[in-house]
Amino acid sequence: MPARLRPPPEIVPTPGELLLILRTVLIGRDEQLAELRAALGDPGLVVVAGPAGIGKTALAHATGLPLLATGALATLRHRPGLPLTRALRAPVPVDDVPLAAEAVRARLRDRVLLVDDVQWADPYTLAVLAAVAPVARVVVTLRMPAPVAERLRAAAAHWLDLPPLAPEAAAQLCADPAVLARAGGNPLALTVLPAAPDLAAAGSPLTYAAATLVAELPVPARTALAALGLLGRPVPAGLLGPGVADLVAGGLAAEGPDGIAVREPYVAEVAAGVLPAAERAAMHARLGAVLPDGIEAARHLIAAGSRKAAAARATLAAEAATTAGERATALLVAESADPALALPAAVACAAAGMPAEVLRLLTGLGGDGPAGRVSVATLRAGALVDLGRAAEADAELRAVSVDVTAVPAEVAAAHAVASVRAALGTDPEVACALAEFALADLGVGAPPALLAAHATALRAAGRDGWDAAARTAMEAAAAAGDRVAERLAGAALIAGLRNTLRVAEAGDLASELAAAAAADGAYSAELQFRAEALWAALHADGALDEVLRSAGALLDRTAPPDARALLLATLALAHADAGGLPTARALLGRAGPAARDRTVRWVWAEAAWLDGHAVAARDAADALPGRDLAAGLALLTGRWARQDTPADADEPPPRSGALGRIGVGPIALTVAAWDAGGAGLVDAAAVWDGKMVRERVRCLLGAGLAGSVESLLAAEQLAAEAGLAALLGRVRRALRAHGVSRRPTERAGGLSPREREVLALVGEGLSTRRIAELLGVTRHAAETYVKSAMATLGARTRTEAAVRAAALSTPVGA
Repeated sequence: MPARLRPPPEIVPTPGELLLILRTVLIGRDEQLAELRAALGDPGLVVVAGPAGIGKTALAHATGLPLLATGALATLRHRPGLPLTRALRAPVPVDDVPLAAEAVRARLRDRVLLVDDVQWADPYTLAVLAAVAPVARVVVTLRMPAPVAERLRAAAAHWLDLPPLAPEAAAQLCADPAVLARAGGNPLALTVLPAAPDLAAAGSPLTYAAATLVAELPVPARTALAALGLLGRPVPAGLLGPGVADLVAGGLAAEGPDGIAVREPYVAEVAAGVLPAAERAAMHARLGAVLPDGIEAARHLIAAGSRKAAAARATLAAEAATTAGERATALLVAESADPALALPAAVACAAAGMPAEVLRLLTGLGGDGPAGRVSVATLRAGALVDLGRAAEADAELRAVSVDVTAVPAEVAAAHAVASVRAALGTDPEVACALAEFALADLGVGAPPALLAAHATALRAAGRDGWDAAARTAMEAAAAAGDRVAERLAGAALIAGLRNTLRVAEAGDLASELAAAAAADGAYSAELQFRAEALWAALHADGALDEVLRSAGALLDRTAPPDARALLLATLALAHADAGGLPTARALLGRAGPAARDRTVRWVWAEAAWLDGHAVAARDAADALPGRDLAAGLALLTGRWARQDTPADADEPPPRSGALGRIGVGPIALTVAAWDAGGAGLVDAAAVWDGKMVRERVRCLLGAGLAGSVESLLAAEQLAAEAGLAALLGRVRRALRAHGVSRRPTERAGGLSPREREVLALVGEGLSTRRIAELLGVTRHAAETYVKSAMATLGARTRTEAAVRAAALSTPVGA
């Protein structure tokens, strides 16, 4: 290295030495370090932001926490999830955000995921980080300013802006007053400024110092450093030429598992930036010719001005792509080189679920001939529906309706599917009519997607035949090998069965489809179907213990929003019914976005009633009008809440004219029995058999409150068998009013300290896996402790055992 880059030791070590020191040593950052450690104490996304060279990565490493470190790469942003793949040393799924998040969470264990230079991360990686953050500790470093900053700020649990070093801390790195004045507290500037001969030069001190350092390098080393700056990632030494040895010897680069990497990326970026334009274009062209990744090569060819060659490389990459996302990304690069490729790029983006890109690509594009115009309008309409703009989608489709009669059948079918989807957002009856017209026109050639859309429209409109239509769509999709359409039709059928209280059917179908989705690797669909199966098991079979065990384990994983909401509602209701009302309240209290889900809102009202908060339960139930199952169940919760608030006895309860439309006979029969003063509740209880055990118990309880001891005894037996501890307590209070009392079944002795410890964690709502992790035992050992404690206490469920253990541990009168 040139002599001028070796300042006297009393001023500062060599640049290479200090570049290494900056990765491992922090000075004067105790306050920020403590803040970062505290922020990483709980799951969440933590952002450390600041300009280049300020010490963001050093701060993360200085926490002393176990890290799984990776970094985003500027020129490989087209590779979805690449930073995660580099961190895990294994491929992550690129078409399923929850599955990728679960893969990250499972491999992190107790470590913290560190993603450097997140400003270069691809959109898929950002989505996975947002999905995994609620259940894992994630810290990212962000070079400011950055366009992605606002998105990260909205998702971050904690944001730390890293300030410059205080003067006294900076003085520990460098004793030269001129350097200190020029560096402005930037550690990297303090590293490289001593090598700069002219400290009075204008401009950014960091940029100026880095440029001076680069200028002093031998030409081969400078060329290799500039190539690393253009690449923005580690590469094999063979791509960089003979200057690599000087870079490594000088401490500016090091060899890692991915090849040669610079120690400070900003220095390499400056090296690339100071190249004359002609030399930079030539280097881009050379890299485009030798890089094996077609999309990365195409980007360099575009930068070199070779747009035709770039479009050809990117198109070849699209043809070789194995996923919809990879194909869409490749064609987006191809289109940036050749705008004539906008339509195929839009088709690929639509298949990959990128509606905003579809609209951008099709702006101003009309299409050639009727088929072209209809195809473009259909693509735009589908993207608009995905973005929640159904009225605009409908207008797009109407504008080309006269052309539909002159297009091939497959184009007309795609137009019909888009039309039905658009109408579903505004008028399900219109959606039904459009689907029926298209089916009549296409006959046996109708695609499974149209059949599934028709079934969804029938169910949304409350019309008969939706279940048969959904089954037909599933069969057609299975015969055509269209797994996506089969799952969509199946999801519509299950939702309809659940909404009409055909619980056992819904559970059986959900279990079947969950197994099929698991075999296909469709993680999101699998979790959705498993959530549906657990909901059905809870209500049809009263399978409290299975739900408490399985739903809790699934909630520990990363799930799609719909599946998470249903799992949360199922688990919270199971805890509440089993007597674990504090745990149910805690679950509902940290529901996050799922708190807006209608089923979760009903469970909140029901848990409030079980917990004795009748007014809150009444108000929450009354706030759920509608024509779905949640509205019907809320109507029943509201009736029970009014039973417990005598001041409201004269207030007429709300009615629902939608009950008959959705076919929930048991709810309608129960409401009618309430309106008749309780007469008929025994008959209503019989209708709930096989549908919802808890509502059957409540009808019998209601009949008992009207004077039937026999109904109370039947309710007691059923609640005890199902483990419905909260309802059982109400039933026994009613029995005591009739002079019937029961001996307590709890046995105070026999619990070991470890069993009490395990039950305390069960009471907090933790899964067996999480309990085992906390206590340092195997899952089998944790489950054995739970079962032993249940047997000792005579409890039927885990939660009942936890509740009894807590009661026995609480002093009388406490």
